[in-house]
Formats: sequence, structure tokens, C-alpha cells
Amino acid sequence: GAGIGAVFILFAFYVSVRTDYWRQIEKEKLVFFTLWFIPGIVFYLVIFLHPYNHGHGLFFLPALLILLPSSVRYVVSEFKGMSRFGNTATSLAVSATLGIVVAVNVGAFLLTDLSYSAKSIREHDRNLLIMLAGIKKTFRTDDTIVLDARSSLFYSFRHVQYYLRDYKVYLGDLRTNKRGETWHIFGGFDGRTFLSDAIRIPANSRYLVYLMDPSDEEYKRDLQSHNLRRLSLENGIVLFYRDIKKDV
Repeated sequence: GAGIGAVFILFAFYVSVRTDYWRQIEKEKLVFFTLWFIPGIVFYLVIFLHPYNHGHGLFFLPALLILLPSSVRYVVSEFKGMSRFGNTATSLAVSATLGIVVAVNVGAFLLTDLSYSAKSIREHDRNLLIMLAGIKKTFRTDDTIVLDARSSLFYSFRHVQYYLRDYKVYLGDLRTNKRGETWHIFGGFDGRTFLSDAIRIPANSRYLVYLMDPSDEEYKRDLQSHNLRRLSLENGIVLFYRDIKKDV
């Protein structure tokens, strides 16, 4: 979101606290942004924090973008106190700095392989399309159960529930986390979500298809160790599945 601009925001915050400049900021603005930031930050630190869940950043990203120009102006003003920056026009320095921030952020989005880059987003969408098309083309809706056993963020039971509404899909991640907690089992069918105490496989079911993030090599090895059947798709995507009628 803010990208390299976060450096200016953090530095401005640090300097304003060290110099007591924050006391000169209008009280209404302090209260407004405090009430905007605190709930999202508390949610991140106390309830849920995962570096790949970029969507939760939208709680406070707009506030960061609003503060960014003011933060750059404040930082530039502080640097102008140094002799070699003193003769530079503040407005010109601020505009140039903001231009550099935008250019670096755009470059990171368009030219890198970071998880939030354009290349990674296109790759994810392509892989997801291949995976969903493979399920739809190969397995019938009336005798197939799709299982997300790793609560994947990028290839999850929610994707199947949304794009393949006629399939029964379960989130059945039974691993225990560091605090000794386990997930509930969730099911999805026809756009509806329901809580379940078990993964229910009807008598007429034949196939159990496992969702897998292509980058999760550990889970891939785990599936391979269970001698599951494999369906190789384009772009190196593999669907692991069990033929319930035959693999008994």
C-alpha cells in the first residue's frame, strides 16, 4: 500500500514524539486518526497477524495514504534544517520526494516477484483458473468432495465455494497450532457455509479432491506419501485425489 512511504510516516512519527511536535497538532485530527488506527492495529497484534493477508491492511491503509504527503512535508522540513538542504524550496523537495515514492512503489509492483506484485497476482489467478477448470472438467458435482486440508489463503475452500457453487467443499484443517488450538470444520455448498463436526462423505461419492497451494512443497510431499492419484494440469499444476470406490 504505502510501500516505501511507510519509512517517511514512521520517521515523522518518531521525530514528532521526540520533539513534542505532536502536541501542536490539532486535537480533532489526533483523535480522528487515533480512532481510525487503533482498532485495526489491535486486531492485527492481538487477534490475527499474517503477512500474506494484505486485505486486512485496508482497515488503516487509507489513513496512511492521507498522512503520507504531510509526513513527507514534515520530514523534508526537518532535513531543511541541515545546511546542505536549507536552500532547497520546500514545495519542490516535497513534490520530488513524493514522485520518488510513487516511482519506487510502482516499480516494485510492476517489476518484482513480491507476493503483492502484478506478476504474482497474474500467476495466482492463472493457477487458480487452471485448478478450478481441472476440477470442473474432470470430476462430476454429484460424486465429488473437495477438501481444503491446509486452510490455504490463496487456493482455499472459499474459492471453490464461490466459483464452483455446485461442488461440496470442506475446510478440514485438523492441525494444532502453537497454542494448542485446532480449526473447526467448515463446509460449503451452493454458496452457503455451515459448521460441521466431521467431513461427511455421502454414500454415492466417488472422488475426494485435495486443494493445494502449488508453492506448498511440504504439503505436496505429504500428499505424495499417501499414494494418492495425480491429475497433471498445465503450468505445472497438480491435483491430488482419491478414488473412494477403488482406493479401499
